[in-house]
Amino acid sequence: MSEYERTVPTGKKFLTGHPLFDRIIHLTYGSSVLMLDETFSEAQKLLHVLFENYGIRYIERHFEVVPYTSPSPDEHILAIGDQPLSDISIDVNKVRTRYPNTPIIHTALPDMIMKNEPDDVLRLLMAWQKNIREAGTVEFYILPKGTFQDLERKILAVVDGGVDIRVDQTESRFRSYIKPIRCCSPESHLKEFQYVLDSGRLLIRLEDRLTDELATFDQEEIVNRMADYKNNLRFLKVVPGEKKSTNDSVYENWMLSQVQGKLLSEIAEVFPEDFDHILQKIAAWQISDVLRVVRLPAPLKSERSKKTRISSRTRFALKIPTWFTTKLIGVSIAKPRTIPLDSYLSNRKSTLAFIDMLLAKLDLKETDYMERLLEMQKRFNEIG
Repeated sequence: MSEYERTVPTGKKFLTGHPLFDRIIHLTYGSSVLMLDETFSEAQKLLHVLFENYGIRYIERHFEVVPYTSPSPDEHILAIGDQPLSDISIDVNKVRTRYPNTPIIHTALPDMIMKNEPDDVLRLLMAWQKNIREAGTVEFYILPKGTFQDLERKILAVVDGGVDIRVDQTESRFRSYIKPIRCCSPESHLKEFQYVLDSGRLLIRLEDRLTDELATFDQEEIVNRMADYKNNLRFLKVVPGEKKSTNDSVYENWMLSQVQGKLLSEIAEVFPEDFDHILQKIAAWQISDVLRVVRLPAPLKSERSKKTRISSRTRFALKIPTWFTTKLIGVSIAKPRTIPLDSYLSNRKSTLAFIDMLLAKLDLKETDYMERLLEMQKRFNEIG
């Protein structure tokens, strides 16, 4: 039996047909997902592209529950109108019985909340959880993020998972991101993934490019290159490639600038704890021709490892006991010197204040830019 067939037991993994989306977000038959979308349109477009362009071979048809009917009626659309919650529940359950194991998109949820008591809507969704599991449907509730904040948190606690959709405008360019909540692997939880809807395709950023294909780089090839790097650290030098990196990560772009023009042995000295991770990135960058790793005819010593000749005066001074030196120059050591620590804390406070003012001006306080900038500051402190 193909894993994409519709006649499946409740609890089995539900696949949309998009390999990257299915890898990031884990859905099962008989589950419900809250789509938090600040625009209320991106989630609809995303789901339509998924089911109509990728899931067409595996999903017979998706169903939609909308507030009002459209000019062109469709048998796969249920318009709830101004019905009370009890009648809405009956009609939706009829859809679940008629179309088992089918994805259902609820765009009528905000309309239901505004026309009824929020607690009544929440109780209805809690009751629907059992009906969803019995029918094996996969249901998506779309809610405008931040509009019903108290109810939003309660619904998120009731459903099986959530997907947060954010649109960021920077320098007249729009970037869209999805962030899975619970319904994903541990490494993807609360991690943002940039995506683009282009001519009916859902392109998700993986490594350094936007794609809808799962296999970007051969992992075995990366492992083999890393092994070759480690065996020839003093012979290999990193130089720029022909292509430019398209990665938006501040940390990775900074790292890319740090490794260019250096021997691998130098990189190992500067970044001993992250060396394996950096080698993996270098291998991926080399495959995509962002970087090139050239082999030198003879091994070179790292600039950092070159020893400078110490004068006889310096050697003599180093042998003098510290207590004698401090007494000779009249320095009191009763109280430890705190200027370096004070300077560090002052610099950190100033940096945080600058970042806070910058993000307030750009209206990006709730984005990942703060995390990225703090990560950069951490790396600079480590280098220092």
